[in-house]
Amino acid sequence: MMATPHVEQDEGACDILMVRRERAPKLSRWRAVGVFLAGETGEHIEMDEVDVVKVKKMRLRPGRSAYRGSRGHIQLSGQEQEVPSEGKYVEVEVLSNMVKVMM
Repeated sequence: MMATPHVEQDEGACDILMVRRERAPKLSRWRAVGVFLAGETGEHIEMDEVDVVKVKKMRLRPGRSAYRGSRGHIQLSGQEQEVPSEGKYVEVEVLSNMVKVMM
């Protein structure tokens, strides 16, 4: 999947992709599948339903899952994050140029 094909390395920001109700009030299941499949080539970011926002800092609070009363689920770059207790959030900040690799 090419979630954010326009992003360069070490931009100092994080891209958030969203499908907002206001932008897609009548998003059908078939259209949602089409948006998902377009992610393979990166064409989804050009679709009216998809919003891309660049941020340096964000707070995440997962919604409660109906599945077995779970508190939700958060993964960042494939890394499982501890789900905060009710009313709390995970704060994520992009720190540019924090690591330099020399070969």
